[in-house]
Amino acid sequence: MSVVVLMAVSFSLVFFIYQRSIELNFEKLELISNQPAIPESNLVDYLEAEFAAGGWTALQNYDQTAKVTGAAFVLLDSTEKVRASPWGTAVDVTRNPNNGYNLQVNETTGGKVASLVTLEGLPASQLHLPDGSVFASLVALPAQLSGSGADEFASTVARTVLRAALIIFLATLIFTMLFVRYFLTPVNRLKEAAGKFHTSGELDPVNIRAAGELGELAEAFNAVGDSLRKTEKLRKNIIADVAHELRTPVTNLSGRIEAVQAGIIQPDGEFINTMESETQLLARLINDLQQLALSDAGQIRLEKQPVRMCTEVTDIFRKMTWSDAAMLDNQIPDDMELMVDTARFHQILGNIFANAYAHRRSGLEICVTAQEKSDEIRLAIADNGPGIPAEQLPFVFDRLYRVEKSRSRSPGGAGLGLAIVKSLVEAHGGEVTIASEMGNGVCVNLVFPNVSGTTA
Repeated sequence: MSVVVLMAVSFSLVFFIYQRSIELNFEKLELISNQPAIPESNLVDYLEAEFAAGGWTALQNYDQTAKVTGAAFVLLDSTEKVRASPWGTAVDVTRNPNNGYNLQVNETTGGKVASLVTLEGLPASQLHLPDGSVFASLVALPAQLSGSGADEFASTVARTVLRAALIIFLATLIFTMLFVRYFLTPVNRLKEAAGKFHTSGELDPVNIRAAGELGELAEAFNAVGDSLRKTEKLRKNIIADVAHELRTPVTNLSGRIEAVQAGIIQPDGEFINTMESETQLLARLINDLQQLALSDAGQIRLEKQPVRMCTEVTDIFRKMTWSDAAMLDNQIPDDMELMVDTARFHQILGNIFANAYAHRRSGLEICVTAQEKSDEIRLAIADNGPGIPAEQLPFVFDRLYRVEKSRSRSPGGAGLGLAIVKSLVEAHGGEVTIASEMGNGVCVNLVFPNVSGTTA
């Protein structure tokens, strides 16, 4: 629809310009075609008086002179040079072999000369000075143009308009085709890619180099495709990892139960403890997955209350089960408080401590520091572990990601601990980052909103 409007507006504009040009040409001829003839003697007397008063300057003001006299004429000086006429001085005047003068007005269009007006045998009168000498010749134009001149003029105008209309139509058509092709080509590519996604579920990237909205649309389309491919890859990895995590304890439980049924082993205390350990592992994995599902659904309920961080951090550390020596350097000020859900805060720090312990070298040491600002409270938990390679740092908060690439749970667990930490911190309106250098341990940085808004 917009293309049709564009063509119509372009054609109308050019047509208006040429129509106005025709009107101006006719206005030039109006003095000739519409003026009644006046007695030649009156015109001669008027022009002689004007020349006597102002010379050629007075007579060259053709518009004013024609308006006063009500006549159209061509004025030649003594050398038969055109001094005034309805068309200015661009008029060819020659003597007629038989009588009077011949007059022709030409117009040049596109390098071609076309005759607008042709008159032959026009009578002329001489203009005299008071001393009787001749200073000019007056060629009076008839009230109507000759038939051949008018027909030629009309024919020229018609050809001009026809050429202009044809040129603008072709130009508009070509421009419209290029315009439509330019915009429809990338749109068709996007349409084909979307159609393929609908049928096969694969969203291939589109190669579109365009500026403006189309370029932005193509970039957004490709970004969506990248996001979908990453999500699909993550989904497959999660399914495979969860299946493996569930398979191992289930296989252990199934094997031990079959051994009891076959009479190979007796269900003694050690057997019961092993079964309980495998069951707790399954329960912990299921709880972790449920925790992340609640986070994704935005259904984590928080019961915030002010807690003294120094006391809580020490309490959480003491409740951890350590088989080896573990030391805590708690540098948090005694009076610094944080508005958090206590149970969730214990889970956050418990996961971080457990992760540090799982990757310890020997003799775990953890240092906890805090910094309070007007709008936030920063908590840093640093350990003396082996560190994490720089290329793996961006992925440590991904679900089921392990720095240790093998599927063994030792060292580390299912790879959900830090993912849960991230979800719980963000549920409090905060953020979590991690920094590490190989051989220099890991530092987990937690940022929580400072609800009190006071600086210690």
